[in-house]
Amino acid sequence: MFPFLRMVVTQYGPPDQAGSFLRYLWILPLILVPIIVLVIYWLLFPSLTKVKITEAVKPPAELMAEDEEEAVAEKPQAKVEAEAVDKARVETALRVLSDDEGKVVQVLMEAGGQMLQKEISWETGFSRVKTHRVLVRLLRRGLVSAEKYYNTNRITLVDWLLKGRTAKREDSDQTSH
Repeated sequence: MFPFLRMVVTQYGPPDQAGSFLRYLWILPLILVPIIVLVIYWLLFPSLTKVKITEAVKPPAELMAEDEEEAVAEKPQAKVEAEAVDKARVETALRVLSDDEGKVVQVLMEAGGQMLQKEISWETGFSRVKTHRVLVRLLRRGLVSAEKYYNTNRITLVDWLLKGRTAKREDSDQTSH
């Protein structure tokens, strides 16, 4: 009849029942993507933990060394034997370390037993993360101690390792002369 009054209704998009669901579907990836990223990060970097050790951990060998030191005070000849035991203990400890841990311990020994963590990173050529991971392993083994120093850590080699190493160095100096 009146063709110009004829109205054509065309629907674009989903039907009305699903429209409200699909309208808010974009929120789901917005929530899931950060959660997935955090889980993947946690799985890839599990060893980046904060380790707070306020005092050096004494390994069992050092506990036995205290008894030996009391005996050494009584006998002068036993002192020489105790130094040999210290050297053997140091050699054993250094053999057990991985290459990276050995490199960090060697740098600490050359520096007198104490360095900042960023200096260790610089001297070894390791990244900050790798240096942190190696130091965490050494902290857990009780070979170094760490204390907060401004925006870095001051790393100190345990006394028994440094003392045994200097005794070994003195012996090598005497044999070379």
